[in-house]
Amino acid sequence: MRNKCLWLLPDVNECAGGRSPCHKTTHCLNFVGGYECRCRRGWKPVPGSPNGPDSTVCEDVDECSSGQHQCHNCTECINTPGSYKCRCRQGWVPKPGHWNNQTTTVCEDISFPTWTPPPAIKSQSLSHFFEKLQDLRRNFTSAQQSIQDLTQAVDDLLENPRDLETLPPSEQHCVATNLLAGLERALTALGKALPKGPLTFSSPAGTVPLKLSDHICISVFNLINKWQLNEK
Repeated sequence: MRNKCLWLLPDVNECAGGRSPCHKTTHCLNFVGGYECRCRRGWKPVPGSPNGPDSTVCEDVDECSSGQHQCHNCTECINTPGSYKCRCRQGWVPKPGHWNNQTTTVCEDISFPTWTPPPAIKSQSLSHFFEKLQDLRRNFTSAQQSIQDLTQAVDDLLENPRDLETLPPSEQHCVATNLLAGLERALTALGKALPKGPLTFSSPAGTVPLKLSDHICISVFNLINKWQLNEK
């Protein structure tokens, strides 16, 4: 009879009003006459801790090390409290329609963009420059490092043009157009794989943050000032 009377009394919601009696790692579930503390999604009971219905203490489930994640093999699993995220591997970028650092991220490979020399231009300096580009393509490590190396290679060519200065103006113009167009395409493609945050550029004056477009502007400025092209 006493139990029947209890059921007739108004239920007290122990979970309401911000006064949950449960540990912060659990979720309070109210029911008539009592409550339970259940682990939140992505958490599990701590081994050896109290595990009663109203005294549960939980810890994060590492979905990455336990193999419980659903990350695509083109990504790496990053554990987070109560969940995980899938991040594109180095040298990969999210496929169109996908975002990085999601549980559904799918990525595609990115390599050093193809850049071919201008046809019918005979120059040892230019040949040496494109040999450097081949090395960058073979030894691709990261987008930021490739941008740094690429910009340095262009600057080196502009600082020491050597036999490029002896070319006819029309051929110089062809080389300049190729360098500017190729540099813009390469930086645009590599820029898609940059991590969040400012891009840094190392110079003798130190390391400074630069926008991607600044690299193009710097190279254009150097090109115009180093090569005073004549289109007569």
